[in-house]
Amino acid sequence: MQGLIIVNRARRSNVPFSKELAYEIQERCIYGNVAVVTDKPVALMSSVRKQWLRLIRLAERERASTLNHARKYELDQSIWRMQNASFTAQDPADDPVAYVSFATAERFRQFPPMCSTLYIVEPVEKLEKHMLTSWMTRNGRVIIYGRT
Repeated sequence: MQGLIIVNRARRSNVPFSKELAYEIQERCIYGNVAVVTDKPVALMSSVRKQWLRLIRLAERERASTLNHARKYELDQSIWRMQNASFTAQDPADDPVAYVSFATAERFRQFPPMCSTLYIVEPVEKLEKHMLTSWMTRNGRVIIYGRT
């Protein structure tokens, strides 16, 4: 895990976790692919995807109400990037080019994610973390969520 930025975060109790994760992914999406390690990949992906669609609608609403051309351009770029992002909870070997991949630690151990941001939302041993981050880009970010 050398050359990576490790960030430990606590889950906020007043915000749904899927909403928090969707905002996080939106902020990190300009840096490249994202992987999420979770024990329930399909359930988390569907709830994050729902929040993602809400974020797109909010950005479209903001774009429609602004008169600033520079801000409209920024929002156009953000909306385009968000609309074209692909989410998957399939086996990483089946869909290696997905923009946001959700899988268990066991699946990612078999096929390490090639990403710039890795979210770990389930407890993972230190050795597994090294294996999961083996194909990450230098200066990539690993965000480890713990319970509060």
